[in-house]
Amino acid sequence: MTSVTISEKLRKRLKRLAAEYDTTQGQIIEMALNMMEDKNTNTMEISKKDNEIDNILNKISQEVREKDPQEVREKLFPFKVHARDYFIGAIAEFNNTILITHNTNHFNWLQVKVLTPEDLIKSFLKENDHL
Repeated sequence: MTSVTISEKLRKRLKRLAAEYDTTQGQIIEMALNMMEDKNTNTMEISKKDNEIDNILNKISQEVREKDPQEVREKLFPFKVHARDYFIGAIAEFNNTILITHNTNHFNWLQVKVLTPEDLIKSFLKENDHL
């Protein structure tokens, strides 16, 4: 067994939690460590999946840029060469929400409202009689 120095405040928290959960202070520390390790593992897995998605979207965008002439690309892909924009727009459309972006021309194919951040603020202020 090893000793660890902790502040009085932390010692009281440990003691309170141990009493509340009817367990030992050592078990509380072990549970906290396990939770942190699990959280770090999940975060790394999410990060790997994000990288995989980015790679797929970049590959799709690159293939569209390389293989299709401009006119075909515009007819088939209203989102220009940014596959990521299509996914963002599809999510906004699916959820019937306002899409906020500085690149409004990337989303002119959407049925939902597309606003710049500035337009959103102006709209909010106007609705609340601040303009």
